[in-house]
Amino acid sequence: MRQTHGDFQVLLSDNASTDGTSDICAAIAAKDSRFTHVFHEENLGMSGNFRYSLTAAPESQLFMWRAHDDVTSDDYLERLVALHARDPQTRLAVGRVKTLKMYTDGRLKHERWRRMPSSLTGSTSIRALSDRMFKLHESSYYGVWHRETLLHLFDRIYAAFPHPWAADHLTLLALSLDGTIRGDSNATFTQRLLRHSDEGPKEVAPQRSVASVSMEELHVQAGAVYDEFIAEREWSPLQKAALLAMRQRWLTKRVGKTGVAKRSGLRRALSDLNRARKR
Repeated sequence: MRQTHGDFQVLLSDNASTDGTSDICAAIAAKDSRFTHVFHEENLGMSGNFRYSLTAAPESQLFMWRAHDDVTSDDYLERLVALHARDPQTRLAVGRVKTLKMYTDGRLKHERWRRMPSSLTGSTSIRALSDRMFKLHESSYYGVWHRETLLHLFDRIYAAFPHPWAADHLTLLALSLDGTIRGDSNATFTQRLLRHSDEGPKEVAPQRSVASVSMEELHVQAGAVYDEFIAEREWSPLQKAALLAMRQRWLTKRVGKTGVAKRSGLRRALSDLNRARKR
């Protein structure tokens, strides 16, 4: 509501909440005509709710998602919409990301500013491709999109990779390859990660809660999409060789390490043993 760019409309897609969220959303919609509240009687799932909001939101050339736990600078929309106006070839406009690790009681544990890639241009040099592929933060998914481009990518990726985990990275990969992402480091997106306490569990590894297959299978499916993206674009022999060489590194960084459950279990056992020794 505090955005300096006031020409926007918001669809509050309430995914069958049971914690009072519905009442809050309805109250906001009643006070501000730019807000529309839709309550779903049945949970659509994460991907289902994302797609519903993408297709059901008021008609506009530009679109962005917002999650309940993230915040942006007051000029976020103004700056990112301006990037689209300045360059009509822009398909995604992003800001700089700040990550806050917080306790559920509101205390701050750690703050970290994320580096914005220096190559958010149309360049497809090997250096520029690598910079975007490995340094673009996943929260860029919550930037301002060219809506039709996003809808096409969303449906295509979900058909081949039906998991919320890592689908954002695959979507960002397509535009990273094309060089159609633009950025403004003065527009800030704050990612907030919650944990209960130092002694309690860390942030839940999302792949364990939203993916129904193993990490190895996620690599196979995501790798197939990666290969399709590379094959359908025009590359020089050197570019193609570099992108194929980066494939496994990209999958490990963006999808996850294979065998992570076993390694996590070992680390947890060693941590428990060390705590026991100190008592």
